[in-house]
Amino acid sequence: MGFDCAIKETSTFTYYLEVDHNLFEHEYNHAYVGVFDGDPNPLAAEVSAWKWANKENLSKDIQAHPELYTSWFRELLPGILTSCWF
Repeated sequence: MGFDCAIKETSTFTYYLEVDHNLFEHEYNHAYVGVFDGDPNPLAAEVSAWKWANKENLSKDIQAHPELYTSWFRELLPGILTSCWF
């Protein structure tokens, strides 16, 4: 995203999801969070879209429009929101 900040590992998790017909994701992941107060400057070749969102609005948007978010992010978010310091 074009910035540096301190990060903290909040959790590890494994998930297994069918993401399309006969296409599955089965991954072991580490989740990290950090705090940054500035304007991101992502590389266009690496990031197609991003937005600022608070916890409440993000959770509501995922419920209303799950197709806009990756499978792993939808799976990860509830645990992150309950384990983070922000």
